[in-house]
Amino acid sequence: MIVRKCARGDHGQSLIQGAGEPPETLGNDVKKCICGRSPTATCIGWHKLTHAEWQVKKLILEAETHAEKVAEEYSKLMEQKNWLR
Repeated sequence: MIVRKCARGDHGQSLIQGAGEPPETLGNDVKKCICGRSPTATCIGWHKLTHAEWQVKKLILEAETHAEKVAEEYSKLMEQKNWLR
């Protein structure tokens, strides 16, 4: 893994190569994420965030994703419980 210092001067924090760089265009104005921060293959603008802002966004997304999975499991369990009655 290649690591470099952030060009924005985020207090000397090291970032993975590509972070903070503009995305590549894939076609139809869809941009490929090259910074590695996006949770998808397309650019959602997270390259513009400071390292701390990105970490917060990432944690929020992970929590929301986990909550959705828990809600789905709960719903399935409740359906099974009602079916068994």
